[in-house]
Amino acid sequence: MRRSAPGFIEWLLVTFLILGACLVLYKLYQYGDVRQLFPSRLTIAGVDVGGQTRDEAEARLTERYLDAPVTVYHRNSSFQLDPRQAEFNLDFERMMTQAIQERDQQDYWAGFWGFLWDRPIGVDPVPIYADHSTEALNATLRTILLGGNLDQPAQPPQADTSSMSFSYGQAGLETDLTNSIKDIEAALYRWKNRSADLLLLEVEPTEPGIGLLNTLLTNSIQEFEARSGGVGSYYVINLRTGQELSYNPRIPMTGLGTLNIAAMVEVARQTEIDIDEELRSLFSTAATSNETAVLNDLLAVIQLDGDEDLYIVADRLTDVMQSLGMVNTFIGCPVGGDWRCQEYATVANSQPLANIAPDKHFQTTAEDTALLLAMLYDCATFDGGALRAVYDGAVSQTECSLILELMKRNRISSLLERGVPVGTEIAHRHAWLSDTYGDAGIVFTDAAEYVIVEFTHKPGYLDWDISSTLMADLSRGTFNYFNFDDPYLDQ
Repeated sequence: MRRSAPGFIEWLLVTFLILGACLVLYKLYQYGDVRQLFPSRLTIAGVDVGGQTRDEAEARLTERYLDAPVTVYHRNSSFQLDPRQAEFNLDFERMMTQAIQERDQQDYWAGFWGFLWDRPIGVDPVPIYADHSTEALNATLRTILLGGNLDQPAQPPQADTSSMSFSYGQAGLETDLTNSIKDIEAALYRWKNRSADLLLLEVEPTEPGIGLLNTLLTNSIQEFEARSGGVGSYYVINLRTGQELSYNPRIPMTGLGTLNIAAMVEVARQTEIDIDEELRSLFSTAATSNETAVLNDLLAVIQLDGDEDLYIVADRLTDVMQSLGMVNTFIGCPVGGDWRCQEYATVANSQPLANIAPDKHFQTTAEDTALLLAMLYDCATFDGGALRAVYDGAVSQTECSLILELMKRNRISSLLERGVPVGTEIAHRHAWLSDTYGDAGIVFTDAAEYVIVEFTHKPGYLDWDISSTLMADLSRGTFNYFNFDDPYLDQ
C-alpha cells in the first residue's frame, strides 16, 4: 500500500524540533561565552562580580577598596583617609585565581541547565586577601592629628608671679591610637560602612613639678638682681623626699647671725644644754637676738679652758663645720676681732665674683646652711643623720630638738615669716646687716616639711624694703608649692 506524504502535523513537529535544536545550539554558544566570565552571584571580597571579566572585577574591587577613602571621625570633626596612605594593597592574583577555580570546577551541564532556567548554581564567595602597614597607618594618623590640631593636649600647671602661687593645669583629650587603629584597620577591609571612630582619652594635667617652683624663684631673684644691682641665692630641701633646688647656692655671703646655728650645735656637742638653764637662756638669745656679738658668748662656752684664746676657738669651730661638709663656711675670729682675724680660701670665695663683697672673716653659703639645718632635722626627728654620725652621738636627739624649739621662738614678722600664714611652725635664724640679709629655717606643715635658706646682698648698701619683699615672696612661693591645695595668698 503506498505511503502518503507527510502531513501538516508532521511538518510542524519537525519544524519545532529543528527550531528547538537551533535554540539549544544558540544557548550552548551563549553559555560558552558566559563560561568565560565569572559565575553569577560570585562575590570577591564581598563585591558582586558575577558576569564580569577578570579586568572588570579588578576594576570594581579597585573602585570599592583602593579608591574609596575611609572616613575617620574624631569627636565633632572627621577626615578622609586614603587607603594607600596605609599602604593598603589587594592581592588580586590570589583572589582571581580562587574565583577562576570556582568557575572552572562547576559541572558543565549542571551549569548549562541553570543558565537555561536562570537558576545559577551556587558558588562559594571568595574572601578578601589584602595587607597593609600598621606603621604607615600610625604615622599617617599622627601627621593628620598633629597637622589638624585635633587633639587637645593637657595644659601644664602654671605659676602666678603676682601671688607667688600655682594653679592646676587643664585636662585634655588625646587620641588612643593603640585601640583606635583596630577600628580603622577593620574599615579598610570592608567596602560598605567604610568609616571608623577614633577613641579619645581624657588626659589629666601633670602635677606641678619642683622645677616649676625653681623657675618661679629663680625668675624672681633674677628680676631683683637686674633691678637692684644686687645678688641673691637660695636653697630648698624637701625633707620628706630629699628633693633639692637652688640658685647661686655657693655664692659666699656674710654669715653673721646664721653662723649662730653651727656654734649652738658645737656647744651642744661639748655640754649638756638640755639640763643647764644658763645655757638654755644663752641659746634662746642666740636663736632670736639681732645682736651679732652673741656669737662671742657661744665661742666662750666652746673654750676648753678659761685661758684658751677665742681666736683659736673660732679656728677650731671652722674645722668642725668643714668636717660636717660645710666646706665654704668659716669663722675667722670673734665678732669685733682685731688684726689676728684669719681669712680662709674656699671654693666659694676663690671663684671670680661680680657684685659680691662678703665679710672676709664670717662667711657661709645657702647650701652649707641648708645642709646643716637638714642635719638638725634628721637628728631631732629620727635620732640619726650626719650630726649623730660625725659627732659619734655626742649631740643628742633631745639637744637637736631643743635647738629647733628655741629657733621656733624667733619672731620677726618679716623675711621667711612674712611668706607663711600666721601660726605656721617655722624654726629659723635670721641675719641682717646694711648690705646683706639672710634667713635660714625649717618650715613645718601638714603637707610638707622643708628647709629654706635665702640670702640677698649688695656691696655698700641694700635697701631693706626691696630685699625683705623679695625674701618674703620666695618664702611664699615655696610654701604655696608645698601646700598646693591650701595656698597662702595674703600679701
